[in-house]
Amino acid sequence: MWSEIRLGGKGMMPIKTKTDKYNHMISAFQCDFTLARDGVIKLTDLQKNLDIKDERFIRDIKLLEELEFKLRRGIAEIHEEIKE
Repeated sequence: MWSEIRLGGKGMMPIKTKTDKYNHMISAFQCDFTLARDGVIKLTDLQKNLDIKDERFIRDIKLLEELEFKLRRGIAEIHEEIKE
């Protein structure tokens, strides 16, 4: 099974696959929140990344904001292969 994020949406062409652009950011946040859920780290540990202005963490937040905006506006779509 695969998923992809496609930019274009609602009749706009061409459609470009942009999965790699967002994949690291999504994986990083998934890992952070899983560790927090499992009690390995605390959410306050994530706040420390903001306090020290961790460039990678801030870049990932900006990418998340970009992806959310594009999904909400219909500029990007997430597609998933359906196994029959």
